Amino acid sequence: MARSVFSALCFAWVAVNGVSMARSFFGLYRTAIEQETAHCVCTVCGTAFDMRFSELPKMNLRKTMTRRVQVPGAGQSVTRVMEQTSRCPCPSCGTRQPCNVVNAGEVSDAYRKKCYALIVPRVIILIVGVVVLDFMASIFGWS
Repeated sequence: MARSVFSALCFAWVAVNGVSMARSFFGLYRTAIEQETAHCVCTVCGTAFDMRFSELPKMNLRKTMTRRVQVPGAGQSVTRVMEQTSRCPCPSCGTRQPCNVVNAGEVSDAYRKKCYALIVPRVIILIVGVVVLDFMASIFGWS
């Protein structure tokens, strides 16, 4: 009986923290998409114009070129967005041709850094909670 109480407490702690972390990630993604501006260049006339990233998924994303890059000092490689092309209407020539999104890689890197800054404290809280529950289980003889 006591072991099932401890298991239920651990499962509830992990589930609550997992849901909280997922909600934080989706909220961060939504605010990042709404606030960031895409710097686009028309492939037909070469005109540079700005557009919100929230409008790009509606414009039929055409292709994304990525490249694996070594992270200095970490010994691992990360996929980075190098170029993104989307069909969007050019304000200059009026055609709906593929436009290059110039700053897609910078926005992706900034979002990744915000995600890391969000996940580290949440994982620490999760581990500390499980250790506290394990300590309580050893005191009360649940394990």
